[in-house]
Amino acid sequence: MKSFLTLLLVVFSIQLGLAQDTKEKDDKNTTPKTTVDSTQIKKESTVKGIIIDATTNTNSISCLEAEGLPCYGNIWLYVTVPIFAAIIGWGTNVVALFLTFWPLEFTGVPIKRYLCGDKQPIGCIGWQGIIPTKAPDMARKCIELMTRELFSLQEVFARVDPETIADIMKPQLVPVIHKLMDDVGHKFLGKLWTLQPQSLQQIFVNGAIDACPEMIIGLMNEVGEDIEAVLDVENAVVTMLNERKELLNNVFKQCGDKEFTFIERSGAYLGFLFGVLQTILWYFYKGMWVLPAAGFIVGIATNYIALYIIFNPTNPVNICCCTIQGIFLTRQPKVSRVFAKIMADEVVTPHLLWRFILQADRKEGVKRTKESKKFYAILRHHVRKMSKKMIGSFSPIIGLSLDPKEVENMHKYIEKEIEKQLPKLTPCTYEYMKEALNFEYTLRTAMQSLPPKKFEDVLHPVFQEDEAKLVFVGGVLGAAAGAIQLFTVFA
Repeated sequence: MKSFLTLLLVVFSIQLGLAQDTKEKDDKNTTPKTTVDSTQIKKESTVKGIIIDATTNTNSISCLEAEGLPCYGNIWLYVTVPIFAAIIGWGTNVVALFLTFWPLEFTGVPIKRYLCGDKQPIGCIGWQGIIPTKAPDMARKCIELMTRELFSLQEVFARVDPETIADIMKPQLVPVIHKLMDDVGHKFLGKLWTLQPQSLQQIFVNGAIDACPEMIIGLMNEVGEDIEAVLDVENAVVTMLNERKELLNNVFKQCGDKEFTFIERSGAYLGFLFGVLQTILWYFYKGMWVLPAAGFIVGIATNYIALYIIFNPTNPVNICCCTIQGIFLTRQPKVSRVFAKIMADEVVTPHLLWRFILQADRKEGVKRTKESKKFYAILRHHVRKMSKKMIGSFSPIIGLSLDPKEVENMHKYIEKEIEKQLPKLTPCTYEYMKEALNFEYTLRTAMQSLPPKKFEDVLHPVFQEDEAKLVFVGGVLGAAAGAIQLFTVFA
C-alpha cells in the first residue's frame, strides 16, 4: 500500500511539474497583438512550417511546431500517461489483494452486514478481509474436500497403535493413580486405610497402575473403530480457523505466493497497455470523461484478467504448439506440498483433535457435543473396568466397612477424577500421534492426484464468491486516479 501511494505521488508530481512547465512556456510565448502583413504571414508560414492564427494576429503555435511534434503541450506529459496507468493497474491489484486478507475483523459501520448477514466483507462503511470473512465457509469446504474425497478419517486414525499410546501414557499415569488411590482410601475407608502398612498400600497402588494400560488400550481401540462418532473434525477445523483467522490467511498466502505476485505485476503490464490506448484517445479527443473512464476500465480490466488467468483454463489447452493452463493449476505439486504442511502443522494437529474430543476448554454451563458425550461414555465404561480391579484389591477391607452404595460412589469418584486428569495426560501423545497419523503425507499425495477441477476448488472459492467486489473496487480506484489526473494535470 505504501509503495503504491509513493509511486503514484512520484509520477503525479512529474506530471504536474511537466504541466506547469508547459503552462509557463505558453505564457512566455504569448505576445501583444500587432498588425502583421498577410503576405509576410504566408511567407513565414511556408518557410518555418508554422501555421499562425492570422485572425487573431498572434504568433502562438496552434497545431505543429517546426520539428513536427504535437502542439498539445509538452510531449513528455503524454508519455507519463501509460506510466501512470501502469501504476494504477499495479496499485489497484495490490489494494485488491490487501482487501482479500485484511483486516482480520470488520472495521467500519456494519449497517449492510446487519441486513445481509456477516458472511460478506462490506458494510455500509467499512470492510473485512474476504478470507477472514469467509473463514468458516472456506474451512468447511476444505475439510469436506479432505474427508469426503481425499482420504478416510477412519483409515488415518487406524494408524495409531493403542498399545504404543498406553506405553507413552503409563509414566504420566503413575503419579496420578498413586494420588487417586490414596485419596480414595482416605475418603471412603478412613482409618481402615491409614492403619494399613505402607507396603500393603503400595501393593494396592501397584495393582491399580498395572490395570491402567488395559484401560487405555481398550479406550483407544473402541475410539479408533468409529472415530467419527467421537470427533466432529469438520467442526473442530472450522472453529479453530474462525478463532485464528490469520492461519487461513497464511494457508492461502503461502500456497498462492506466486499467483499473488503475478496479480500485482500483471496489473502494471496490462495497465501500461491500456494506458497507451488511453493516451491515443486523449490526444485526439479531450472529453472530460475520457481519463476517469479510462482509469475505471484499467482498474476493472487489470483486476479481472489477473484473477481470471490464475484459475483458467482449468484443463490444459494447446494453442499454436503452446500449452495454456491457469497458473495456479500448473503448480499443483508445490501448492499441494505447502498446503498439506500448513494444515498438518497448524490446523489438523493432535492437540486440536484431543481438544475437541475431550472439550477440555468447555466453559461452565456449555453443554458437551454429542460426539464428546459419546467419548466420555466410552471412557467411563473402560474406567469402570479398571476401577473394579482397583477396588477389588480393597475387598478384604471394603467387606468390613462399606455397603454397595458406597462402593458405587467409589467407582463414580474414580471415573470423575480420571475424566478431570485426562486432558493433562494427552499432551505426551502429541508427537507420536503426529508421526503415526502422517497427515501431511496423506493430504499431500491425495491433493497431488486430484483432477484439475477438484484441485481448483481448494483455493478458488475464496475469490469466486467475491471476485466482483474486488474487480469493482479496482475500477473505482482507477476512476478516482483518472479524475485527479484530469483536474490537476490536464486542466
